Amino acid sequence: MNGRRKRGSLLPALLILAVLCGACREKPPENKAEETARSMETVQSTGAARSMETVQSVEAAQSADGRDEENGDDAAKDAAEGSAETEKTASSPAAQAFAAVLRNEKAFFCTYNIPYANRDIIQEYRECLKDIRFGDRPLNIRRFAVVDLDHDGAPEVVLEMDEYAGSVILRYEQGEVRGNIVGYRSLFCLKENGLFLSASASDEDAWSRLFFTGDTFFSVPLLSRTGSVCYAGEEEIDGQRWQELYRAADGMKDAEWQDFSEASIGKWIEENHAFDSAPPEEEETGSGRQDYLNSLSRLIGLTYDYAKKSPQERSASAAEYYAGCEEELERMYRTCLDVLPDEEAEKLAADQQRWQDAFSRRQEADLERLQPGEEGGAADESLYFTFGDRILGRTMCLADLYYGRKAQGLPESGRVR
Repeated sequence: MNGRRKRGSLLPALLILAVLCGACREKPPENKAEETARSMETVQSTGAARSMETVQSVEAAQSADGRDEENGDDAAKDAAEGSAETEKTASSPAAQAFAAVLRNEKAFFCTYNIPYANRDIIQEYRECLKDIRFGDRPLNIRRFAVVDLDHDGAPEVVLEMDEYAGSVILRYEQGEVRGNIVGYRSLFCLKENGLFLSASASDEDAWSRLFFTGDTFFSVPLLSRTGSVCYAGEEEIDGQRWQELYRAADGMKDAEWQDFSEASIGKWIEENHAFDSAPPEEEETGSGRQDYLNSLSRLIGLTYDYAKKSPQERSASAAEYYAGCEEELERMYRTCLDVLPDEEAEKLAADQQRWQDAFSRRQEADLERLQPGEEGGAADESLYFTFGDRILGRTMCLADLYYGRKAQGLPESGRVR
């Protein structure tokens, strides 16, 4: 696998939005507002068709709302709202399913299952919420928030447990509620747009977005720091720039939390028509975005029992994981090109080349810094797990692009097989 260190044109292009490194190299902003807007674009550039809202767009929407109230036709607005209320009286299947779980009226599948975990600590439950014990403690839900974490248009319900105890993410998939228990340090400072903070150590943290795959979830860092080395996406940035972007991300609107009560369940779950966008069970075709993301769980499976494996076993698994992630990224990239108009396809190719260059620079720096295999004789190249994670994150972002375009009904000549 050492021959992979200089990968050249192995992955010829990726990503639909301007990559983070490109944003960092733009001309200096003329004013603070422009700087803030550019910072948000930098933090949120993920290559996804459904990228997170920028501060600029939020402010524009709020300003437009204000103008509507001052200058708009209030009578027409009231009539439209009244008509919408008349049409939407019944709870959606997703809202009913979430409410039943929160009221302990229905058992559901819930798991503690994270990449790189030892299989013997993975826990699975199929029971009511109140009966689940994580370790030797009940979940003790304090409050909840309704947030579209994975940007598929259908919100999840995030349950916050006792302080510093973690969260439970509830999602609706194929007609049923599924839950993932998440450690506190893996998801906190949750924002309304789905961005969240995670930290593995006092000097290692990241603002990330999330995807679900199989029974687990996968976090993609947008802005990260390891010791004194800081990154926006794959592009290394200096500490001052990192602080600016960190503050910009931290300044986004927080998720709106509700107390865990019957009244809140009724208002924010059962009567919440944001859940109407969740597809009913009979519309699951087996060829959608989430089905594709679920198929990637075969790669995640290679990361399990990491701590139990010998260096040789870890290296072998890392090689298989890295190669599988590269192959999947290449296939998804090519598939995206099949659905994009020529102009967008050219932009995608240019964006990916910048991403590839930044990825290669970071990979080379990591290999030089950590020098796998120099101690202990046989090469331990488990570092390629980390490289595979970065590639897989890009693949998932491209899946957003592909299935977003597919939903728009654009002509397509390729398929993800």
